[in-house]
Amino acid sequence: MKLVIFDFCETLVNFQTADSFSRFVLEKESRNFILKIDTLLDKIKFYRFCYKLNLDSWSQKKFLLSNLNGLSKEKIKSYAELFLESKILPNLNEKVFEKFLNHLNANDFVIINSGGYQPYLDLFVNKYGVKMLFSTEFKYEGSIFTGKIEGIDCLGQEKVRKMKEEGLNFNDYEEIIVYSDSITDMPIFNLATTRVAIINKNSIPSWCKEKFEIIKV
Repeated sequence: MKLVIFDFCETLVNFQTADSFSRFVLEKESRNFILKIDTLLDKIKFYRFCYKLNLDSWSQKKFLLSNLNGLSKEKIKSYAELFLESKILPNLNEKVFEKFLNHLNANDFVIINSGGYQPYLDLFVNKYGVKMLFSTEFKYEGSIFTGKIEGIDCLGQEKVRKMKEEGLNFNDYEEIIVYSDSITDMPIFNLATTRVAIINKNSIPSWCKEKFEIIKV
C-alpha cells in the first residue's frame, strides 16, 4: 500500500488558511476593531520586527487567534462549516486536488498533515474520507475556546513527531508520496520515496530543483 501525505495550505488549497480563518471569524463576529489593529501592525512591519527578534508570542497568527477567545466550540464549528464552503472549496488547486482524488480512489492511505487549524480541516477530511489528519489544534476549557493552540503548531519536524506518536510505521508502506509547497516540509519530504513540490511561481526554487517532481499551479 502507498502512504500519501498532503500538506494543505498552498498545496491542496491556494492560500494560507490559518490567519484567513481567524479573520473570517473576526469579521463574522463584527470584531472589526481587531482587524484594523492587525492591518496597522502589519503595515508598520511590527510582526516582521518581532519575527526577527524571535518574539514568537507576538506573531500575527497568535494575535489573531487570541482574539477568538471566549467563543464556544459549537460556534467555531459553525464558522468552520461556512469557511469550508465559501473559502476552501472554491479555492482548491485543481491539479493537486485531482491527484488527491486519484489517490483516494486507488485506496491509498491518504493523510493530510498541515499547520492549518483542526476545526475546518476535520470537516474537509470527513467530507472526502481521508484516513488521518494531523493539524494545529485549538485549546478549550470545557466547551469554550481559550484563544490558544494545544501544544505547538503542526509545522516542520512536529509533523513527523505527530505521525510517529500516532503509531505510524513508515516501513509498512511500499511507497511514500509527499505533496507540499514549502521547504519547511523537508522533514516529511525526507520520509518520501516520491517528493512532489507544488510551485506557484514562474521559476522553480532551488530547494526542489533536484529529486522532486513538480506541479505548477
